[in-house]
Amino acid sequence: MAESYDVTLATIRPGTHPQALAAIEKTLTDDLGLLACWYCDIGALNRILIIRKSADAAKVIENRFAALSARNPLGIGEFITDLSLDTYASFDFMPPLRPGAHGPCYEVRSYVLKPDGLAPTIELWRKSVPGRVSVSPVLAAMVAVTGAAIRFMCISGRISLAMSARGCAKKPSPMASGRHPADRVIWYRSRPTSICRRRSRQCDERPCFFVAGLDPAIHAESTLA
Repeated sequence: MAESYDVTLATIRPGTHPQALAAIEKTLTDDLGLLACWYCDIGALNRILIIRKSADAAKVIENRFAALSARNPLGIGEFITDLSLDTYASFDFMPPLRPGAHGPCYEVRSYVLKPDGLAPTIELWRKSVPGRVSVSPVLAAMVAVTGAAIRFMCISGRISLAMSARGCAKKPSPMASGRHPADRVIWYRSRPTSICRRRSRQCDERPCFFVAGLDPAIHAESTLA
């Protein structure tokens, strides 16, 4: 069975992400299922993305109900302006997400697929990922199985801002067509957003996110730098 992940996206008040990250560290530092905790630095700002290994369905419901019932969810209730809690299922050929340093920058792309778009997207990615790995680590390719359908998310590690900028400007991919594997089957893409470390830099208008700041396994290193 494919790996599943608990994906939380919190939108917070402008200028509060340092305080929010410090609070999240206290809340999640002992969470052994924690895989990633990143914040958005360029583009659609003021967002924190948390990815955890999904527990069984009953436990997921229990945890989410607890979060929704809490006066201070994730320890950042005073900062939150919007919160989404979703479960994503990984494509079956993707290795499990693992704690580790795969950045320090992360590119997160999200798409809404056509009603018949999931199966061809999976096959396109199955063929494309082996070559894509030679450019940068492909950490995740997964689809939401809760909430609005059909939402597809992919995540890649980036070693530098320069690499991120080149990827946006030229998209130097081994894919022969130069097109993203999902291009044929999407309805629309997420708004262009990029995050590179903590510096505000321009990215061109391609649909990419560069998320950074927290390497996977912050629970192991106990840092939210």
